[in-house]
Amino acid sequence: MMFNNLLFTVTFWFIVVILFFILLFIVAIFLKIALGLVKAKYTEIGNVFTTAFICSIIMIFFIIFFGVNNILGIVLLIVGFIICFVVISSRHEISFATAILVTILAIVIGVIIVWLISFILFAIL
Repeated sequence: MMFNNLLFTVTFWFIVVILFFILLFIVAIFLKIALGLVKAKYTEIGNVFTTAFICSIIMIFFIIFFGVNNILGIVLLIVGFIICFVVISSRHEISFATAILVTILAIVIGVIIVWLISFILFAIL
């Protein structure tokens, strides 16, 4: 019985880590496209993946340790976003405002692409 619980836990976390890196790679692609649109520097996929990884770790830290179910958690989540904007602006040599724009563009591009893929898949079915 103990072995089954351990095996389930290890399997669960292995799948979580794999899904995290798949999602991180997808986010890095959207971020790369957005950085290219604003003519940022260092837009190779490795650099962008590192930026996305750093920002993901920052956001996960704030969400796990402080949550978003109270005012302090929401304020600290905003602080996490600001730190991510600073990371993006410093790693890709763009202004802070452009880093905010890049983040918004990456989200919009991601939503549009997911929407288009969903639309195509549902149209086929």
